[in-house]
Amino acid sequence: MILFSPPRVGTSDSGKQSMARNILILGASYGSLLATKLLMAGHNVTLVCRKNTAELINRDGTEVRIKLRDEAMHRAIFSRDLPGKLDASRPATSTFRVMTWLALPCRSRNTPTIRSGC
Repeated sequence: MILFSPPRVGTSDSGKQSMARNILILGASYGSLLATKLLMAGHNVTLVCRKNTAELINRDGTEVRIKLRDEAMHRAIFSRDLPGKLDASRPATSTFRVMTWLALPCRSRNTPTIRSGC
């Protein structure tokens, strides 16, 4: 399910207009990778997750480790170093009114426990 609304127009540090979108992702586990990619593009992301996870993300941010082609080691990407803004909240405190997109990441459909879902 994806919700659309006009992007928020702002000004970046270089003086150029930015078209940052506000994106709500349900689930911090599988949603962290998608959130990282969106943060790299300068969008603002809210992860909806459990209370303890939200507190941890709001305090320390996220770290995604990914092995790129032709690299021997995994590369760590920290949300605090990216141009977008990340925050996390519990479902009861999340708001849909300011969001541009809603993303629902899930496991592969080959997993028997969720084959009928997602």
